[in-house]
Amino acid sequence: MTTSPTDTSPAETLFRQGIDLSRQGRSDEAIAAWSQAVKLAPVFPHAHHLLGAELAHVQRYGDAVVHLTLAADQAPEMLAARVQLALLWLTLQSSAQAQAAAQPLLNLPEDSAYRHFGLALTALCTGDQAAAIQSLKDAQARAVDNAPLAADMNMLLQALLQAAGAVVSGETRKAPGEVDHQVAISLYAGRRT
Repeated sequence: MTTSPTDTSPAETLFRQGIDLSRQGRSDEAIAAWSQAVKLAPVFPHAHHLLGAELAHVQRYGDAVVHLTLAADQAPEMLAARVQLALLWLTLQSSAQAQAAAQPLLNLPEDSAYRHFGLALTALCTGDQAAAIQSLKDAQARAVDNAPLAADMNMLLQALLQAAGAVVSGETRKAPGEVDHQVAISLYAGRRT
């Protein structure tokens, strides 16, 4: 069970301010608010999660890894943080870490979209784009409780389908894993939390 500061604590106030700032596209200020929130309340997985996602958005990947890892460690039930952590490791071309981050997702029930996200990310780590595409399609057929993450995974699916179409039509194929890395970077470069 996750714990977080009380609704009236300074950390919670900063957390909510960070959400508002992020929604306004004010990433630097959102990052500052969430950074202060986790300084005041180090065990605050929701703040670590959003801070990590925002840091990834502004391509501060090293810091993003730290906070997404803290979110996943502090609250293993925060499956979206784990998916984002695996995707971030994939972005950084670190298949071993991406697979390790996704591994707990593979133990979820068959009807969990997060299990299929984990299968897709694991397949991308091994260069199996066909399996990744199928797993993303399977995930879409299930309920997802996080609309931004569902949108990211849909963008990943569309990019993989486009890349697969390029291969079928005879266009130049990139080296194994290169498409996956570029797709992952484009997700983080353009995403909003």
